[in-house]
Amino acid sequence: MTNQLSIILFFVLLIATCASAINCYYGIDETAGTVHVSNVVKTQCPFDFFCFKQEKIDKKSKHYQYSFDCGTMQICSQPTCSKEEDGFKTCCCTADYCNSGSLHFSSFIIMLLSLSGIIY
Repeated sequence: MTNQLSIILFFVLLIATCASAINCYYGIDETAGTVHVSNVVKTQCPFDFFCFKQEKIDKKSKHYQYSFDCGTMQICSQPTCSKEEDGFKTCCCTADYCNSGSLHFSSFIIMLLSLSGIIY
């Protein structure tokens, strides 16, 4: 009886862990001048409760860098954004795929660069 109870408890905890997992974007999205590189994918973060995004934007050199990941408790303690002295902006959020902000922006930049190449 004890073994059956242990097995049932194990599966209940396993299901609860999977159900509470957050889905986030993972990878790097970077634009430097007219060169754009992106390897951002969707991922499940089974042991984290936050999604994390860090961005560094240098408008002068037209360099935009975004990093996406699961937000560990060492990085995220609450859903908020903060800007560091070194120019990095870090955001933590708690909804599925909430760390997607720059994906739309970088797609917009690429579209503008493509259009400017066609027009000129």
